[in-house]
Amino acid sequence: MRHTLFLAALRRLAVCRLAVCACLLPLALNAQGVSNPKAEAILAETLAALGGEKFQNVHTMEESGRAYSFRRGRLSGLAVIRQVTRYPDPSQSPAGAPAIQERQYLGKKEELSSLILYDRGFEITYRGFTPMDEETTQRIRESRLHNFLYIARQRLPHEKYVVEYIGSRLLRNQQLVGIRLVDPEYRVTELWVNQSTKLPVRQEFVRRDPKSNLPIEEVTEWDKYRELGAGVFWPQYVLRESRGQKVFEMFTDAVTLNPNLAESVFQLPQPAPRARDQR
Repeated sequence: MRHTLFLAALRRLAVCRLAVCACLLPLALNAQGVSNPKAEAILAETLAALGGEKFQNVHTMEESGRAYSFRRGRLSGLAVIRQVTRYPDPSQSPAGAPAIQERQYLGKKEELSSLILYDRGFEITYRGFTPMDEETTQRIRESRLHNFLYIARQRLPHEKYVVEYIGSRLLRNQQLVGIRLVDPEYRVTELWVNQSTKLPVRQEFVRRDPKSNLPIEEVTEWDKYRELGAGVFWPQYVLRESRGQKVFEMFTDAVTLNPNLAESVFQLPQPAPRARDQR
């Protein structure tokens, strides 16, 4: 009798396990991720609109124009800006760090600048350099990893993304179609492109406030695309918003693709001491 009850209990346990597995299987498949064919087609058209392989073969870039910064939605600073970017091979970047190096020179005499070396940031003056605080560094890092123009150039050729279709919307008299990109670490970036040109217009992602852990919506918009030669298109206008308020705006006057750059552009001033050590 006990043996029979024991066997019955084993059968019930086996049935329960099968039921659990059947319930978890769809979740596992969803976690693995399958891209939507319509979304993949939109993504392919967007990459082609930017220039396709020619866009992905841009290794260095120099932009100049005017930049405006905002605090709590109000203008807090403006300057002439020259931005120099280099895209190293992703295999050369530190683990988990964006494969990008960027120098921003501010002012007509370029007396101030900032330098991003993969996942480290520095403020540079004539007195030396000061590392950016950890919160700013993490914000810049996440912004890079979510930025579609960076994703298209550095991540998509090397990483597997899941792409989902969102829908369509009207924004500033433009008919847009949207896709959602999910990277291998489950970062989610929503991208909206012009329905006709397929050029990127707006991206949205959410990050967590490091202190309160509350969600913060980050938005970037691009406009005024111009062909830079060889079929590569690049926006001449960039707008960034955080928490629903404008934080940065840039109007570009000139762009040069693949300029020859001195190595010193992406090096910290040496042997000058850090500005912090001089205080």
